[in-house]
Amino acid sequence: MKGQKKMKKFITCIITVVMVLATAFPIYATDVKEEKEVSFREIQATIEDYFIKNDINMSVESKEFYDYAVEELLGVGDVGIKELDTYNLILEYMAEFKNVYGDYLICESILSQEEADKELIADILNSNDCLSYNMQNGQITFGLTERFKETTIGDIIVRNMIAAYETDKVNITPMAINSYTPSKAATYARLHANGQNVLYPYYAGQDCTNFVSQCLSAGGLPMAGTNTRTGVYSSTSNWYCKCTESSSYDPDKGRKYAVTTSWIRVADFNTYFTGKAKSKTKKTTASALNSSCAVGDVVQVLSAAGTPEHTVIISKKTNGAAYYCGHSNSATDKAVSNLFSGGKKVLLFDLT
Repeated sequence: MKGQKKMKKFITCIITVVMVLATAFPIYATDVKEEKEVSFREIQATIEDYFIKNDINMSVESKEFYDYAVEELLGVGDVGIKELDTYNLILEYMAEFKNVYGDYLICESILSQEEADKELIADILNSNDCLSYNMQNGQITFGLTERFKETTIGDIIVRNMIAAYETDKVNITPMAINSYTPSKAATYARLHANGQNVLYPYYAGQDCTNFVSQCLSAGGLPMAGTNTRTGVYSSTSNWYCKCTESSSYDPDKGRKYAVTTSWIRVADFNTYFTGKAKSKTKKTTASALNSSCAVGDVVQVLSAAGTPEHTVIISKKTNGAAYYCGHSNSATDKAVSNLFSGGKKVLLFDLT
């Protein structure tokens, strides 16, 4: 009986994917090609052409472009590129690039440790072919592959729909939400939204999920798991950030940590809190989010194609209007309407 229900749910998921692919994307500019058929190679060419025409000397495989993409995904940055007819497709490209390059930054962080976790690097390499590891010199390199460039918008939609189905069907033990004090989480969020808490690690350009995890911990949500060995650990079943070493001369400096990817990575945070939060629901408008969220809830921003790209926490609610705090681009009590630019949707994790 359970098997029949799971099969029915899976078939429903596939039908939904087909319907989304058939209706979600309009005709691309004046071309006969539908947007779902546009590849990242074509979108990259548009970005590079824009850079040439505007004398922007930037490689799309660089940390500089990663920072540029993060700003665009957060709704700030280059005003000119926002005027392009294909800007919604450019945002999809940037969301995917942010995730694959983010893995590169995580690997660099792992390799900076005295005892690098080679098994975790191997796991990341298996899931991200834009990375390569030189065993002789111990260096990780990044480069966009043919597979990445030939990926279409439709491919991303299908992947995200299947991933959502796989995540939602996992049987996860609910978290002890009754230990959570939302007001404490919001107070912490406002206190550290514009800077770093030196008692935690900081990940420049990709600190959004790390920051929200800190807020939830400050609010009383219990960490799951522990570790005394410094490093980043791949996990969607544990959630922790533990200090493993600090300077005896200055406790606020020279600190090292054991931290799970669920603490710092958008997708892994999503998987961990699915089934642990009271609910996880998709919201497509600011009014829908305003009416259903509460202080202390977590919101993850999705691209139009469903790629998770950003994590924030609801920090204030006044007269039915909700506001959030976040990192990567510091935000303090910013209106949630800013999260819906470019056809984006959000996931609301009800923790209250």
